[in-house]
Amino acid sequence: MKKNYVFNLVVLAFLYALSSCSSAHKIQGVNLNGKWLLNNVKRADLDTNLRFKTTVFDDVYSECLNNSVWNLYNNGSGSYTVESGLPDCRQGERQIYWSVRNDNGINYFQFKKLDNSAKPKNIGEGYRLEISSVTDNTLVLRSPVNVLNQTGYIVYSFAKQ
Repeated sequence: MKKNYVFNLVVLAFLYALSSCSSAHKIQGVNLNGKWLLNNVKRADLDTNLRFKTTVFDDVYSECLNNSVWNLYNNGSGSYTVESGLPDCRQGERQIYWSVRNDNGINYFQFKKLDNSAKPKNIGEGYRLEISSVTDNTLVLRSPVNVLNQTGYIVYSFAKQ
């Protein structure tokens, strides 16, 4: 009887841990795991007469991310692939480690770019974007940008594939 009790306790602990892991990437009941198409990157809340290029994620110009594919896996690993043929857009896949976080009632999508064999815990820098809205099929993120003492946002609109 005691062996059954211990076994059942271990199984319950495992199931609890498993359910905790699977819900770690949920925001407002929506699971972010899966394949997403970044179908629109735009600037918001900035003077429309301003002309400038913004480098995002210390990688490429924001326009280069249009139609990029983001794969977000349950274990936190993932990737995004730049496919733009625009000049100055370095194509290819970038490995990331991602998570979601709630700070003072604001939900964030955050990730670290992984280089070669680096482990996420050994990478100090990353990127955090506010989750503006999320449904089962859409995700909108935004990141502040300061231009000429004016704060605006880079807005990233995704569709689930």
